[in-house]
Amino acid sequence: MDVNHPAHGSPNDPSSEFGKFAQAVQIINANNPNVYTEPTSNWMTDLPPDKLCFIPYNGAYGREQLVWLERELQQVQHENQRAIIAAHVPLDKRCSSRSTVAWDASDVLNILHKYASHIIICLYGHFHKGGYCVDEYGLHHYTPPAPIECETDTAAFAHLDIYPDRLDVCGVGVLRSFSIPLHRPL
Repeated sequence: MDVNHPAHGSPNDPSSEFGKFAQAVQIINANNPNVYTEPTSNWMTDLPPDKLCFIPYNGAYGREQLVWLERELQQVQHENQRAIIAAHVPLDKRCSSRSTVAWDASDVLNILHKYASHIIICLYGHFHKGGYCVDEYGLHHYTPPAPIECETDTAAFAHLDIYPDRLDVCGVGVLRSFSIPLHRPL
């Protein structure tokens, strides 16, 4: 949800754009007074580490998307398939930072961890420095460095090659290449 542009609809209708904005402001106010309640130039001032994500440029995936995600992963599991998760806002602070993860990252991760054996990799954006980690459930989380941060005329992209026994991230320019072995081949 982009909380930085004018919203439309009624603040009393949680499904309207304005209603979602109003909900986001309530969530931020409940967790980070530096943004709207007592505005400061540094939104992170005096916040405990678990509250650093509650800033306007993150947001939450929300209940509706979590229900959809669980339903999709149930189908993947039922059909004994594999999935690649692609999302803009990261879910694991170890491949981003505490201030660039989704507000409801733990809720999303709880779902992903139930189906970890069917997930090849989780790909993200948002955190411009980039990062990579493998969590305690064996899920690979990758945030490539943002091309927008590169020098002019510097290549910065990658593509994925998927094989029965591995996934290759094929970096070009400043993005490094690496392989992820598939513990349960396709």
